[in-house]
Amino acid sequence: MAKATTFVALLVLSAACLVSAQEEAEVYTLCVYTDENCSENEQCTTDVQVRQCNDLETGDAIDALSAELTCPANVPTGTLYDGNGCDTNAQTTEISGQDVSTGCLIFERATENFFYTVKCNVDEDDAGPDEEPIETDDDDVPEDADGDDEICFSGASSVHLQDGSIKRVDEINTGDMVESYDIRGKQMFSEVFLVQHKDSNRRQAMRRISYTAGSVSGHITVSDLHLVRASVEGDKFVRAAALSEGSVIFVRVNGKDTVEGRVSGVQRVMTTYRNIHTMNDRIVVDGVLASSAADLGPYWMLRAALLPLKGLYRAGLSSVLERCDVALHKLGKLARGQKLLKA
Repeated sequence: MAKATTFVALLVLSAACLVSAQEEAEVYTLCVYTDENCSENEQCTTDVQVRQCNDLETGDAIDALSAELTCPANVPTGTLYDGNGCDTNAQTTEISGQDVSTGCLIFERATENFFYTVKCNVDEDDAGPDEEPIETDDDDVPEDADGDDEICFSGASSVHLQDGSIKRVDEINTGDMVESYDIRGKQMFSEVFLVQHKDSNRRQAMRRISYTAGSVSGHITVSDLHLVRASVEGDKFVRAAALSEGSVIFVRVNGKDTVEGRVSGVQRVMTTYRNIHTMNDRIVVDGVLASSAADLGPYWMLRAALLPLKGLYRAGLSSVLERCDVALHKLGKLARGQKLLKA
């Protein structure tokens, strides 16, 4: 009965994300210019509140303007008006969900054209070194310094792609074919359908797990609850927090062979983070066989809960899928915070 309840909860939460509102920045910055390179006569209005009409700073070179925008997924969306007060009878230009964070755009008006940039302001800590060691007196990785215990890989970790290239985790995009493995541990490549926290520069505490496998050595940096392969065959995993010196993991050597490795040390570090979801829910990061999922319940249930999201991706509805990111996020936190799932 408990398993059935858990499974239903996972599916409901997964489906709910299809209509869930994405967490968004509360303010944005809009700058106007008189040239197509967005460099001359700059006038910027900063910390503009979303979801309300705002008159903008334009200076002497450009006539009055106003805007009413939101920032779903931190992407500016809404309307720019010719004149103050967001007059619906005025000439307008729509900013319709396109990523305009770094673009110089034109507003073609009857009187004169002008150019503008707009960017949602995300309150994030500046990223420091890729992985900064933490000095602590206990064996447990501290909670996220920002109060958010994300379930991720380090953004500085590396992944091999099917085309032979190597990318950092924070460079991976949806559609990339990344190194993975089948249920027997054999090498294959799987398509990325979701990258979580892809616009974040925040850092959190993670475990840098060093390993050796014969003459090969390396390390993987992951959050406590992330799953690492614990057997050469079958979907058996162990959470990163359970690994210590001497623990067995499985690593990729010579490009394609899967061999047993041993943990040689665990260090606490602060690092940026990303999570990569593949179509087969398995991935090789820093040479280590791991899962895209975390230890939030029986593995088959986690995989089943992701099926609707994979369906959206296959249907070409990536924009809808991306709006599910926060809901998936909350799903994991609910499972942990309410102890809905057994560890």
